[in-house]
Amino acid sequence: MAALVPLEIATDWSERGLMPPRASSPNESPRSPEHLLRNGRFAECLSILRSGEGGAGGWNAALRAEALTIIGQTEEAERTARTHTGSTQTVQVRSRCHEILGAIAFDAGAYEVAEEECQKSFQLAQSQHLAHQSARAAIRLILCRSVFRGAAACTELLRTARRAVLQADDVHLIACLHLRAGEIEGRRGLLDLSRRHFDAAARLVAREPSPWLEGQVELDYSALEYVASDFPQALVHATSARGLAERTGDRRTYLAALANVGQLSVLLGELDIAESSLQEVLSSCAPYSALRVAALDSLAQLRLVQKSNDAADALLRAIPETRTVRSWYDLATYPTRIRLALKQDAPKAALHLVDSAATAAAERGDSLLGSLFLVLRADSLLHAERFDDAAATLTEAVRQSHQMPLATLAELERVHGKFVARCGDTDA
Repeated sequence: MAALVPLEIATDWSERGLMPPRASSPNESPRSPEHLLRNGRFAECLSILRSGEGGAGGWNAALRAEALTIIGQTEEAERTARTHTGSTQTVQVRSRCHEILGAIAFDAGAYEVAEEECQKSFQLAQSQHLAHQSARAAIRLILCRSVFRGAAACTELLRTARRAVLQADDVHLIACLHLRAGEIEGRRGLLDLSRRHFDAAARLVAREPSPWLEGQVELDYSALEYVASDFPQALVHATSARGLAERTGDRRTYLAALANVGQLSVLLGELDIAESSLQEVLSSCAPYSALRVAALDSLAQLRLVQKSNDAADALLRAIPETRTVRSWYDLATYPTRIRLALKQDAPKAALHLVDSAATAAAERGDSLLGSLFLVLRADSLLHAERFDDAAATLTEAVRQSHQMPLATLAELERVHGKFVARCGDTDA
């Protein structure tokens, strides 16, 4: 599948004769709520807003809701944002509050609601030509749509966001857009392009440091190195993201980084660290539906390593079942579900799971997981003793192997070795 249209967001602005994107406003007070939010000083921002030092009114209420969302106090954040979306507020306040409500809905796993709220935020900002808020809402909408509907649904939205971000002319927003684009390209299996986006974001953050945004960069690098099978380096980035999030008070990033530490520790054989990390995530992730799904899936993988299939099954059953794949996070649990079915000697169940997952991956444009599902289909067919079908599937997997990340290639070698031991070599 072809790559998305390149964003062409310049990181060496002098080469194109453009002025560099602006950093913080030179007139912005270091104690203004906006400055403190931008620099990841969320507790200090809240203290000023609650004391009244930052002034009253709808805008400061919106900033308070944003800071509350980031530190994980979502109930108060939602109440504050929801009471400031009415027509008596300025368009800027309403747009920001709808964006915040979208973020809260996203964290709760209400992806359709999140998409609707972010769309409202973007439309409101566009109606008054609010460049900075338009860019923020578009970036948030990319995250919601890519997780809910898949990478394939984001092509035109990325173009729209690019225009909005360049009009906003802000270093941090350009970095955020690079992160969103890199995440999408990674799910499409385009890891080199994904890395280029993350590198661009890292350079921009180095130019105007923000520990909060640096934590986002580190978290994305952790995921990229995981997919590239450099687990020690992925752990370095996850640990860095956790430390930065702990410093700023960013609750979601802290728990996401800790979940990555747990997942990587399973792969590196550090099972005690994996257990403690994932149990902490599971006990603390009430506002974050996706993190709960990720923690349950990683714990199920740990139980499979420990040869406790019944415990793995119970963990996966704790993930709410839906008739269709609702999000990327749901889809990412299918490899564990398929492997468990094979360990339970249930190849028909495994094949049913593979077919559902592969269809969803194709519809969503998720080539990264799609290639893994192809290999797992071959494994399931081999378990079902459908040897001709397994051979044909392996041949197709080998044909596509130049696009596979190392972890999937390793899985392909494992399944091919099983096939050869059972049936002799294929023509692949």
